[in-house]
Amino acid sequence: MRLAIVIIADRGIPNQERLHLRALADANLNFYAIFVTHYISDKIATPPKSAYWFAPGMVKAGDNIVLYTGSGTPIKRPRPDGGTDHFVYWNMPGTIWNNIDDCAVLVEITTWQTSAFGM
Repeated sequence: MRLAIVIIADRGIPNQERLHLRALADANLNFYAIFVTHYISDKIATPPKSAYWFAPGMVKAGDNIVLYTGSGTPIKRPRPDGGTDHFVYWNMPGTIWNNIDDCAVLVEITTWQTSAFGM
């Protein structure tokens, strides 16, 4: 996996709650999704409550990806060290990581298939 979870910050605080990821290698965000679920006793305890699939966009090793649960406009901010901070928004109406047992599951999607409506 080319991305890693760093931390869920400001749990339950509207417009501040966010998931911080770091790129371990160059990657296209389109191949990653986040699932929200519960983590109890060293295991994922429930099916996902919600999912976020990243839009296409390249990140480089060392870049930060910050996914806010609230609303906003995606932006990229260059850092003095040459890396980039990518800020993206889930546009959820409220917070989603309110409890300490709420967790994020990062999934790398290497292939997928879709079905068109009406076929």
